[in-house]
Amino acid sequence: MAAISPPIVLDMATDAPTIIATSGGYREHDRLRFQFAGLLHYAVDLSGVSAGVPKVCNVGPASGDDPRFQMDMSEAGRIAGFNLTHLSLFPMPNLNDIDAGRL
Repeated sequence: MAAISPPIVLDMATDAPTIIATSGGYREHDRLRFQFAGLLHYAVDLSGVSAGVPKVCNVGPASGDDPRFQMDMSEAGRIAGFNLTHLSLFPMPNLNDIDAGRL
């Protein structure tokens, strides 16, 4: 089997909020249903957040905006140290101002 080379890391300094989209990145946790794995932490690192609590918005239409899954995501965000919000799309968006909810 061929060796896997490490990812290429580019400098991504930014003066404005940065949106990075990713999917997946969960792993088992001893108490909770799951926790965030390295993928999400890496994405947050790439966003350039250096002060304060990183903001993460979960858009979960693939799970049908299941409130139980959102609760599990909130717990995973809490133990990761993220300010995690949810944008539910079914049956209608749960935020009056979607931009304010994301940023």
